[in-house]
Amino acid sequence: MGLSAQGTTISVRNAGDTADIAIGEVTNINGPSSSRGEIDDTHLTSTGKEYLLGLADHGEVQLDLAFKPGDAGQQELQNLFDTDPPAARVFKITFPIDVDAGHATATTLTFTARVQSAEFGIQVESRIELSISLRVTGGRTLVEGS
Repeated sequence: MGLSAQGTTISVRNAGDTADIAIGEVTNINGPSSSRGEIDDTHLTSTGKEYLLGLADHGEVQLDLAFKPGDAGQQELQNLFDTDPPAARVFKITFPIDVDAGHATATTLTFTARVQSAEFGIQVESRIELSISLRVTGGRTLVEGS
């Protein structure tokens, strides 16, 4: 059976801090979108196109939030966007504990990223939304719960 997304959280850690700042009111996390570029390795004696794979690019993480003034995590995202030059921070997605698999600890996905964009969505008869795009820099680490 699959794992329910309900209860998944994301947090950010400031440089030099040991405590994570929870990002509140998250309605959707999409990414990281990982891929590898192709390197053409074809030569004159090749019988067909030959390729190598390049470095992993972990792309972007899209966050959709219900905007909540005063939320420390949302404020930190805005501060990171406003910083010039943009600062990279460690983000951690924590998945719910898989009790069906007998796990006592949660699976986590950790990556370093910069806030690339922040967009408000304001509509009639709707809550105010905040969409954040994080550009992942470097690798990512998936640690499965146990």
